[in-house]
Amino acid sequence: MNSGWFANEDFWETLFPLFYTNSRLDVSSEVESITKLCSLTPPANVLDMPCGPGRHALELTRRGFQVTGVDLSLSYLSRAQESAQKEQLDIEFVRSDMRSFYRPENFGAVLILYSSLGYFSSRDDDKNVLRNAYRSLKTNGRLLLDLRGKENIRRSFVPKGSFEIEGVAYTEERNVYGDVDRIDTTWSIGDPERPMKRFSMSVCLYSADEIAGLLKAVGFHSATVFGDLSGAPLSADSACLCVVAHK
Repeated sequence: MNSGWFANEDFWETLFPLFYTNSRLDVSSEVESITKLCSLTPPANVLDMPCGPGRHALELTRRGFQVTGVDLSLSYLSRAQESAQKEQLDIEFVRSDMRSFYRPENFGAVLILYSSLGYFSSRDDDKNVLRNAYRSLKTNGRLLLDLRGKENIRRSFVPKGSFEIEGVAYTEERNVYGDVDRIDTTWSIGDPERPMKRFSMSVCLYSADEIAGLLKAVGFHSATVFGDLSGAPLSADSACLCVVAHK
């Protein structure tokens, strides 16, 4: 089950600066928005899946929540555990594939952030992830999805770009397929003519209507869409597709 680009540890470690440069992300502000959207108050149990290096899990725990972080990457789980130990924060980290992980009626909220739904080659796998989230939630629990929706990709798609992070040059090439059903991205690191490394990822995309329909199909009784984590309305200019689903 754990085959695919997302199971490559070298991918995550090499691209860590690209995905998690501090200047790009305000985790404290994001968690403040997340708790408001999900009507969460401490000490609620929260599942962060996949948790990556634990940025949101750490901040939620600082605020008094009981957090379980699930990820497939050993290197990211190691980073998360090291950060938690430094701050003496009690967080449960579990290595598991989100297509198989669930704990029946255990969590007040499940968070799937940073466009982490859609990693798999089959949409049935995405449906299974959402079904697992539903099964893991307590009655009246909430699932929060933070995605790049089809609406955003149609408006902002650029096939190629170059940039630098921490003195390292990156070239990014993108392709979309079908009715913006999937986006493939390839990063070349270093000189574009003779890159040191090259990595690719492929992510399935959903529109607001498609993801709302999928959530209802696995059992959620309602799904509210927003244009970002602040709860702004979804519009043509929205930076992302944020969905809160209620069990």
